[in-house]
Amino acid sequence: MKILKGSTRIVLIFDNFVIKIINISYSLKVCRRLFSDFFTILRVGMSIEDFIKKYFLSYLKSIIEPVLENWSEFIFYQRTYHSFCAKTLFSFLGFLNIQERCVILTCKSNEIDKYEKLIVSTINGFSFDEGYLVHAHVFRNLFNFGYSKNGNFVCVDYGNKIVQKNILDFGNEIQKAFENFKK
Repeated sequence: MKILKGSTRIVLIFDNFVIKIINISYSLKVCRRLFSDFFTILRVGMSIEDFIKKYFLSYLKSIIEPVLENWSEFIFYQRTYHSFCAKTLFSFLGFLNIQERCVILTCKSNEIDKYEKLIVSTINGFSFDEGYLVHAHVFRNLFNFGYSKNGNFVCVDYGNKIVQKNILDFGNEIQKAFENFKK
């Protein structure tokens, strides 16, 4: 077993599957910051209502976002069975996801730029205002892509709604581009 840690989730990698769980230490750090800021702001004289409006909802979102993204990955895959998505086989309400293990895309450091440009160029031409590429970091990080057991080029991190929109709109084109790129 291999363990990879992201900022909000931890991935346990086994032979045939991966388990994605929320990173509890991240959530605890956010909670500590929330309470620290709460008492600091009360000393400064901000009302509890203003604190809730300006800070609390943002902190709450940070705490539950990894759970929502896990759950969203599961629901998105179960609804679409999109060939560009790594198969998410099970979710325990977003706290734990089981996903088919893929061979993560690796390449020599001098080839990384080519791969990234290929992915991004496939979805170029859409502005941030149209809701595209807001989460471009997913598409620019090669570790978010790999090959499934059946050889499909897939995305392994697709819990965000904007990433899902990009997958629906461009997933097939990205797969085709990589099929041609491999040849």
